[in-house]
Amino acid sequence: MEFGAANAGAELDVRGALAYWGAPLTGCVPTSAVPLEETLVLALELSHQDATVLRVLPTVLLKNRSRVNVPLLLTLARQKSVSAELGLVADLAWNLRGVRVLSEDQMPQKPSGPPQPYANLGGGPRMRAIVAERTPLVARSWGFLMAASEDLFRATADRAGV
Repeated sequence: MEFGAANAGAELDVRGALAYWGAPLTGCVPTSAVPLEETLVLALELSHQDATVLRVLPTVLLKNRSRVNVPLLLTLARQKSVSAELGLVADLAWNLRGVRVLSEDQMPQKPSGPPQPYANLGGGPRMRAIVAERTPLVARSWGFLMAASEDLFRATADRAGV
């Protein structure tokens, strides 16, 4: 699925589905006929353009850990090429609350090579310095650079009561 200005409705649908599954998204109406696993994978795709979606994903995964069909989630993530993103979110959930959503043997393989920006960060040297300072170690281990600290993910989970 492509996201952006041309498909703003699709973004709203994903955000609505996330809200249905427990994401603390202000101003978002929880509406979903989308299964949890599909919602998560669509959100993993959207999270490259929407930092708020990335921020709520560990919370949604934690809230629904007993409901998620892990084999289906892993299959869908592989099909959409977001396995590393899923691994990152699962590890963030572990770091935030000490709860494994995916067992060690279910975790996707970590990518090799230097970390890449999770999203288009824009800016110049100042933004690169912020990203270098704030990128959580877990994000680097999954091959990503980002301007969000782990504290931001923790605050989101705290606010949602997870």
